[in-house]
Amino acid sequence: MIHIGICDDDSVFRNHLKEEIAKYFTNTTQDICCHLFEDAEQLFAYDITSLQLLFLDIRLPGKSGLELAQTLQTNGAASTPILIFISSLSNYVFEAIHYAPFRFLRKEFLAEELPEALTAFLQKYHAPNTSVCQIQLVEKGSSHMVSLNEIQYLEINLHYLDFHCTQQTYHVRGKLSAYESILREHSFCRINQSCMVNLDYIRVVSNSSIVLRNGQELFLSRSYKAAFRSAYLKFERSQTHVLTI
Repeated sequence: MIHIGICDDDSVFRNHLKEEIAKYFTNTTQDICCHLFEDAEQLFAYDITSLQLLFLDIRLPGKSGLELAQTLQTNGAASTPILIFISSLSNYVFEAIHYAPFRFLRKEFLAEELPEALTAFLQKYHAPNTSVCQIQLVEKGSSHMVSLNEIQYLEINLHYLDFHCTQQTYHVRGKLSAYESILREHSFCRINQSCMVNLDYIRVVSNSSIVLRNGQELFLSRSYKAAFRSAYLKFERSQTHVLTI
């Protein structure tokens, strides 16, 4: 059973989207259950981690869809739904891309764009689990196998490296250059002389800093800026279906 959330203050469109989703899934063998919400209060009163897919309107009373997406990313829950933004205003796509949505659907083109989005979602949902790349970190004589997707960033700390992970920080003796070539192949990028960041954990990029999902701000140096922006743009394109206007 796939649980799908629809958060939109327009009850007519909310029900219309539910019907279109149900119509799509009648041609599949997949069982679904749609949960309807009209604002942020209703959405966060529900266990969002039980949803596998969330359609989120950008213009909502109270907190906007973009603010809700930011809250979801900042909370850093172990399991969050795949996010699809919906809006009648195409210009929001440029702001929405900062939250790495799976898709951005225009309400007036729902019939044309929804089937492709749901097909892509099902492919992702049913994709076989691949082995997660791990790295061995030795801290005070103890060896730890850490998944690369758990590492948010690593930074030089005198003769050591601090690997800042989702659950804890590992203090490992070594040089950044010894890990750089390996991590670069797995969506890590240098942002200054002393730090590499996992691009998947970035929420906001500004002129001289980046902000992670947990709200932490890291310095982006001028000498690494061009290479970083190129790597991040390539990463975003690989993760996000960008609407061409």
